[in-house]
Amino acid sequence: MQTDKITILLIDDEKLIVEMLTTFLSKKGFEITGLTDSREALECIKANTYDIVLTDLKMPDVSGMDIINAVKSSGKDIEMIIFTGYATIDSAIEAIRQGVYDYIKKPFRLEEILFAINRAVEKLVLRRQIIAYQNRIEKMLSDITMLVDISSILYQIPDFDMAIEMILDTLTEGMKIKRAGLFLKDESMDYFTIRKSKGLSRNIVNEFKFHSSDSINDFSVSLKDPIIISDIESGLYISNRNIKTEKDLTCCILIPIGYLESLLGFIGIFQMSEEIQSFDDEIKLLKVLATQVAPVFQALEKEIKGVKVNEEPFDGVILNTVEDRLSTAKQLHSTVSFALLKLARSEKFSDITTARQNVPTFKEIVLDEFESKGEVILLNFDFFLIILPTGNSVNIELSCVDIQVRIEELIMKEKQESTSTLKYAIQNYPVDGNSVSEITNRLWLKLFNELEKDDNSGGNTRT
Repeated sequence: MQTDKITILLIDDEKLIVEMLTTFLSKKGFEITGLTDSREALECIKANTYDIVLTDLKMPDVSGMDIINAVKSSGKDIEMIIFTGYATIDSAIEAIRQGVYDYIKKPFRLEEILFAINRAVEKLVLRRQIIAYQNRIEKMLSDITMLVDISSILYQIPDFDMAIEMILDTLTEGMKIKRAGLFLKDESMDYFTIRKSKGLSRNIVNEFKFHSSDSINDFSVSLKDPIIISDIESGLYISNRNIKTEKDLTCCILIPIGYLESLLGFIGIFQMSEEIQSFDDEIKLLKVLATQVAPVFQALEKEIKGVKVNEEPFDGVILNTVEDRLSTAKQLHSTVSFALLKLARSEKFSDITTARQNVPTFKEIVLDEFESKGEVILLNFDFFLIILPTGNSVNIELSCVDIQVRIEELIMKEKQESTSTLKYAIQNYPVDGNSVSEITNRLWLKLFNELEKDDNSGGNTRT
């Protein structure tokens, strides 16, 4: 049993028992506070935090049940164990009602106390892990919802610099990242530079520039894999060039912004929030953000070069459609299934204009598979929303497999190497969710997880 930092408050008016248990449990690795004064124990419960409270039941002035009530009133996450020489069925029942984990009769063996404490610790640790996991999921859903909202707004912003500023605000205000910069390619000099930043010194902004063929602290620049350097105290090395870093910069994380097979830029992180619950989750969210902003960057670059790309925001369409179909299903007491289909990378389509020319072919394949079964909504040239009056995920998945095969056949027919894959997410009402937010959030989360799977095999990391 791992007992590091497990704290125990022990209360008994018998000094001998307190001394004996304090010595025994200390040797077992617990951090223990032993008291014979139950009034002092009440003050300790108010002032301090403990993992386990181990108390006698019958004591003068303040009883064991008074101690238990004080623990409950504190609202702290504490497991409680009672031991007593006056055990009765009534007192045992009352203790259980009050949330006491175990009830031990005196005289007891030391191993009996240790066994009860270890079991209480296991329960405590498991509960805290579940709470932490739930908090992570809630934060992940909240952050993904935020990123989807940001993506929708970005599609409506015609100014490139304004869009970049909004992305930086998302990083620093939404994700609480303290120092960040957006790298874009300087076409005239063929290297990536920091276009805009938050919290970075002029030296870093001016000096941190690199070619796509360069290496950064021995890591190669890549379209697919992020560069993660968690310790930059000794500086940053770009090929043979050294950049001196300030003390406030704690890391260097470069998330590639890639659209199809084009490397458009990087999201650069130089100081993460101290409040992050999971570093891996944060990296995943940054990858999601890079995926969300990539089409916007591509579109805005095309507009700058005189090619008008008309992209409509699609998250509002998804939300409104799910809300409408869900309302109908509830009124009819019927089932309904929603699926998001996303065509991932393909070497065949190197830019947004070429890809648009193939929309009819993709659309025909998807329509041929699903139109007779339900609704097909084209959200973007590579993105579809499917609505089917069924709760059978297996049939939908089989249809998606058929679509993938046909897409591969299409690309192979053109004598191109196929690197495209169809990613999809499915949610069924009422099995998977009852509300619009549940359905849409889980659709996005599942789709992002599917897109993320292609990136999990790689990644440059150095500590």
